[in-house]
Amino acid sequence: MDWTASAPTNYVPVGTNVQFRAYPCPAGVAWPNGKPVWKGVDTSTIATASQIFADPGFYDVTAECGNVVTAKMAAVWIDLDVDANYDGKIDDADDPRCEVLDRHGKPNKHGGANETALNMSQFSAELAVPKVDRIEYKWGTMDWTASVPTNYVPVGTNVQFHALPQPSDAAWPENRPVWSGASAGTDDRATSSQTFADPNFYDVIAECGNVVTAKMCAVEMEVTNIKFNHNHGSTQNDAINIRKDFEASYDVSNGEWVKDGVNHPFCYTTAQATS
Repeated sequence: MDWTASAPTNYVPVGTNVQFRAYPCPAGVAWPNGKPVWKGVDTSTIATASQIFADPGFYDVTAECGNVVTAKMAAVWIDLDVDANYDGKIDDADDPRCEVLDRHGKPNKHGGANETALNMSQFSAELAVPKVDRIEYKWGTMDWTASVPTNYVPVGTNVQFHALPQPSDAAWPENRPVWSGASAGTDDRATSSQTFADPNFYDVIAECGNVVTAKMCAVEMEVTNIKFNHNHGSTQNDAINIRKDFEASYDVSNGEWVKDGVNHPFCYTTAQATS
């Protein structure tokens, strides 16, 4: 390929030797001695540098001379399937001498010793770069729960978050996803946690190629009423009042216990109706 200007994210195949070139500003001026200084590369010779990205992931290549310019690289596996006989199908009839690597860097069914010159337009490439599919969260003893437009959690509770990739079987690149509004887990970048100390709305964000946000609402929760089931049509969960004066009924319309109010005795029974 020709020299290409760096974009916000630049995708290159894993294991490929990538060359970099820095341009001075103003154009045409000579670089000072020992400049630019390169970082994130194996080799460099003043204005040029090179790097082989051996593993899938995100990498920063920087050139410094008075200022710092960064090229953000994404090394990805590429699946190459070859229609070597140009019949519009990729099958066993294609030239078996074509060596094509799958996403694991191993020869696919075509195998062989790459002896055939192929038109690059006959390659189909799949960039195996996962995106964030969704965020799930949990706290206390609850199970992982998919984020909804607004998620309510108690103030002061440690909430765990989990990012799921798309495709679902993809592995996260190194240092991805990037979390905002929550701290990333030390052993697994897919997990994070956050304690919301004050009642308010908060955004927890996971980023890997795309951005997914879980909007959290931390609220102060307290028990104000305790009311038991008095459905005589059910024998699974029922309650009865215990009264000293059978001539006087308790008012339990708001519950047997009401904050700063009544606190009636009761009896809780299971698997039998009450009357």
